[in-house]
Amino acid sequence: MRQGILTLDEVQKWYAQYFSRDENKLFAVYADKILIGYGTLEHIDTTHRSGEIGIVIGNPDYWNKGVGALVVTRLTTLALTVYHLHRVYAVIQGGNSASKRCFEKVGFQHEGKLRDARHVNGEFIDLHYYAVLEQEWRI
Repeated sequence: MRQGILTLDEVQKWYAQYFSRDENKLFAVYADKILIGYGTLEHIDTTHRSGEIGIVIGNPDYWNKGVGALVVTRLTTLALTVYHLHRVYAVIQGGNSASKRCFEKVGFQHEGKLRDARHVNGEFIDLHYYAVLEQEWRI
């Protein structure tokens, strides 16, 4: 799940430490009372009113059914109304076309990419930045 973290115990310790900080929030995603994934608001910056959104729908039974768009919509609304952010952004790996479509579908705009920004499984990949501003969001 994270580079250098290999065991379940290491993952659990990392998540507990990381999401105990005020600037990082972790949310469970349920469908039909089944845990199917999670959403995050990270790097919440109250000075610049900015933060990063992320989602993982780990259960493939819920892929391509609009669940991701619903989760992004709810998390973005939460970020703008409860955390009073002005800008919400997502960082998406180059080959993840489903995530790109999901964020575009709900109104995020592609702002650009960082070429060969990550080294994953022996290959360099691009990172794409998407964002929405509070005045662009329909609450």
